[in-house]
Amino acid sequence: MTTVAIDPAVALAEAHALVGHYRNRSLIQAQAIADLQARITELEAALPAEEAPDA
Repeated sequence: MTTVAIDPAVALAEAHALVGHYRNRSLIQAQAIADLQARITELEAALPAEEAPDA
């Protein structure tokens, strides 16, 4: 078995980078969901009343 030593400062920097990556990803996903919800609202508003979903 091989043991690899990782400098704690390097591990910490990588952990911070990973947290930043996931935080950015979450923000992007949240924005995409908000955009989709806005588009759904626009499409529903464009439907004639008898075709509008009950939601």
